[in-house]
Amino acid sequence: MNQASKRIAVVGVGGSMLAAGFLAGPGTSPGLASNHVDAPTQILDPQMDVTDLYAFTSPDRPDTVTVIWNYVPFELPVAPLPWYRFATQGFYDLHFDSTGDGKPELTYRWWYRNGDGSGDPKAKPSSVYPDFGKPLPQGGDNLSAYTGGAGSWEQPPGVYPYTPEATDPYAGRVTKPCAGNVRCKTLFPQAYRLEAIRPGQRPKVLLENAPVGPYGIEPKFAEKWKRAIVPLPGGGQTFSGQVKDPFFFDFRAIALTRVGMPVAPPFDFFTPFNVHSIAIQVPKAELALGGDVQRNPVVGIWATSSRRSLNLLDKAAKPYRQVSRQGLSMFGDSLMPHLLRGAYHNASSPQTDHKWPAMIKAVHHPYASKLLAPGLLSLPPKEPRIDLEQVFLTGIAKSTGPIKMDLTSHVLNRDADRTKIVPAEMTRLNMMTPVTPKPNQYGLIGGDPQGWPNGRRLTDNVTVAFIRMAMGEPAGRGTLLPTWLSPITGPAKRITDSFPYEATPDVRRAVNRTRR
Repeated sequence: MNQASKRIAVVGVGGSMLAAGFLAGPGTSPGLASNHVDAPTQILDPQMDVTDLYAFTSPDRPDTVTVIWNYVPFELPVAPLPWYRFATQGFYDLHFDSTGDGKPELTYRWWYRNGDGSGDPKAKPSSVYPDFGKPLPQGGDNLSAYTGGAGSWEQPPGVYPYTPEATDPYAGRVTKPCAGNVRCKTLFPQAYRLEAIRPGQRPKVLLENAPVGPYGIEPKFAEKWKRAIVPLPGGGQTFSGQVKDPFFFDFRAIALTRVGMPVAPPFDFFTPFNVHSIAIQVPKAELALGGDVQRNPVVGIWATSSRRSLNLLDKAAKPYRQVSRQGLSMFGDSLMPHLLRGAYHNASSPQTDHKWPAMIKAVHHPYASKLLAPGLLSLPPKEPRIDLEQVFLTGIAKSTGPIKMDLTSHVLNRDADRTKIVPAEMTRLNMMTPVTPKPNQYGLIGGDPQGWPNGRRLTDNVTVAFIRMAMGEPAGRGTLLPTWLSPITGPAKRITDSFPYEATPDVRRAVNRTRR
């Protein structure tokens, strides 16, 4: 990179960092866009700070659902800092609720540990993991490299197996073990165990010692990246590693949600940054109630992360405590008042949301609508906002409120017990909604029912969509001003056509863009 490019990179990154203070909004509690920083405790623990959650029908495999959620916000496209990795003294959970009671019928749990074997207290140390010299299983029952046996659910061995010499399926040449081989080593190697947890059953180990992907600055990046896409027993696949942050917004839109006026240039704050991502793709039948997607198309999804507890005095304290939660995008950031965000992330669960009066009040009487109205030359919609309750707490159905369409409510699941369905904040996905050939970035507001808040695609503009919903759409007329045309129309780096769909991490100059 020449000196001029270096100066541009510094200006680009520096401008983004200076904007952070503005994005934090009024008050002392942080509140960056789309949950990149919500609670004060997350500032000091970026490894556990869940930034975004995406859930959608896989466009190239429509019989599956892909869920993506990201951690470690604001990773600069330079040599990785020590915290640019997954946490080892804790775990990451992804929950699925098919009945609507706010309790998960299925949870996937990731335990990470470093290459020296430290981290996961339940796993045996391993001196040779992760071994990127081992070719990935190529379908069928050949899952022994990650589960300890052909399709086995049993507890696998603690050491990741490898062959002394194996044909590299990507380079067409013989690859030796990782010792001294830059082709398969990573800068800070990590690996993980993946468990599937169902109520009343012991956790099933799906993967053991599966590799975390490389950093963008590493040599032979593409080969290492492919090896981090790991098949799952029973179908599906998963990925963990660094990616380009897919979140995007027009700075004018976020200025509206912070100070009530679009007093900012058309500028995407997140252009320079990478994040660490967890992605999983699973058959829809695994998620649907009773395995029947047609009868029970709606599933609720949320992510949590938990740290090892440091409470040494209370013998009744749990060994791990929740430190972060992410349901439907824009809820924790733009609907929950600042003073409630810590409790939302650290001490709340969808099964008890309906018993939290302050949360219900925040939805029925949103401060965002009052803040936005003057800058949009409009009046706040009439309260209580049952339409926002549909979007964030009950799901959208003709029977649940003024948005008259059957889309994301658990009442659409024929086999669900309606007496047990409760208001709960989560991402809801209708798995029977067809994939849109030409997605609209505003999702439902833009006439595209497959987009946000019916799950969330990587190309959905949730910030502008939320502003329009806060002002009354689609149940009412909304703002008197037309939605502005923005040069920020998608992620800073174009997404891909295959799993995990996110772009590879950026290592080029970090320049703020005004058009793609």
